[in-house]
Amino acid sequence: MTRYQTIVLTAIILLLMVTAFSGSAIAAEEQLPLSVRRILYQAQALVAEKRPEEARLKLEAYRRKKQRTHYLVEFSLGDIWISSEDYPQAAEAYRKALALKADFAPAWMNLGKAVYEMADYLTAADCFERAYLTAAEPHPERLYFSATAYLMANKPKRSLELFKRLMSKHPAAVELEWKATLVQVHLALKQPLAALPLLEELAANSASPQKEQWQETLLGHYIQLGLRDRAMAYARELTQTAPLAPRWWKALAHLLLQNQAFEQALEALIVYAKLTPPDPSEKRLLADLNLQVGIPTRAAFHYQELLATRPDVEIVTRLAFALRQLGQQPEALKQIESYLAKQTDDEMLWLKGELLYEMKRYPDAAATFRLCAQNEFRTGRAWLMAGYASWQAKHIQAARTEFLRAVAYPAQAGKAQSALKEMNTAAADTGS
Repeated sequence: MTRYQTIVLTAIILLLMVTAFSGSAIAAEEQLPLSVRRILYQAQALVAEKRPEEARLKLEAYRRKKQRTHYLVEFSLGDIWISSEDYPQAAEAYRKALALKADFAPAWMNLGKAVYEMADYLTAADCFERAYLTAAEPHPERLYFSATAYLMANKPKRSLELFKRLMSKHPAAVELEWKATLVQVHLALKQPLAALPLLEELAANSASPQKEQWQETLLGHYIQLGLRDRAMAYARELTQTAPLAPRWWKALAHLLLQNQAFEQALEALIVYAKLTPPDPSEKRLLADLNLQVGIPTRAAFHYQELLATRPDVEIVTRLAFALRQLGQQPEALKQIESYLAKQTDDEMLWLKGELLYEMKRYPDAAATFRLCAQNEFRTGRAWLMAGYASWQAKHIQAARTEFLRAVAYPAQAGKAQSALKEMNTAAADTGS
C-alpha cells in the first residue's frame, strides 16, 4: 500500500460500551431478573469508581453462584476485558453473550472491535456487518467499519460491495473520511480512474493538514494516469492558491522540466528556493537549469557553493563549462587541474585539452590530447585534436604523425586526410 492507503481503523472505531451498565437501557431492553439487574448495577458502580477488576470478580462470582449466566453479564465482562485491552478474553465473553442472544447488536459490534485488535480482520468484518443487520435502527458507520475490515483482510471486492450498499442506503451519512478508504479500495482493485473523483473531492474539501496531503496525492495521481495537462493546470492553481507553500513550486518546476520548458522551470525553482533553503540536489538542479538557459554566472555561483561541500567530478566539470561560457578559461582550467591533481578522469582531461587549445597553449593542448589517446579515450578524435594543436604550435612532424594515426579511425579519417593534404600543399609552397 502507498502512504495514503495506510489504514488505522482503531483510531476511528468508537468502543461501544452500552446496555449492560445503563439502568434505563436495561429496562428498555427487556424485563430482567432481579438478581441480574442487581449484579449489573453493582458492577456499574465499581466501574464508575475505576475498580473494574472488582467488578469483574463480582460478575464472575455471580455466574459461579447461580451456575448459569445471562447475556448481559457476559457482555459486561467483555466490556471490562476490552477496556483493559485483553482482547482474547473479551472476544470469548462476547461470543458467550451472542450464544445466549444471537441478535444482540452491541455484542457483535464489540466482538468485531476485539477481534480486529487481534488482527483477525475477516472475522471483524463479519461482526461489524452483523452489528449493522441486527440493530433495531440502522447504523451506517457499522457498514463502513465492515468495509474497512474487509479491505484490511485483503478482500477489496467485498469491501467495494459494502461501500456501494452504504452509499446507496445511507448517502447522507457518508463522511468525507470514509471516502478516503474507498479510494484505497479502488486502488487495491486497480481502478485508478474510479478513485480520481474521490481524490478530487478529498483534495477540495478536507481540512489542513490532510488537505495538503490529498492535494499532493491528487497531483501525483494525475501524473500516474498520464493526465499531464491536468497535472500542470492543477500545479499552477496550487501555486496561486497557496503561493507560500514551497512544495507546489517544486512540483510545478518538475512538471515544466518534463515538458522541457526550462526557463519556466527555472522561474518556479527560484521561487521555491526563496521560500525554503534548497538541498544539494535542488541546488544542483538550479545550477544546471541556469547553465541550460544561458545564465552561466548564476550557474557558476551554485556550482561553487556545491563544490565547497562536495568535490564531485560532475560538479567540477559543469563549473568549468559555466566559467568557459563566461570567457574565464584560466579559472576553468584551474578548477580542472586542481581536481586532476587528486584523481584521474578522462572526461575532465579532455576538457582540459579543449581549454588549453582555446587559450592557444597549443603544445600543452597537444600533450593533453595525446594522453587522452594513450588512455584510449576518444582515441581517433584525440589524435586528430593533437594533430591540430601540434600544427598550430608549428610542430609539423608531430602533427603529421598524429594526423596519420587519426586516419586509421573512419570517423576522423576525412578530416585527418584533409589536414595532411593541406600540410603537404603548404610545405610544397614553401619548398620545405
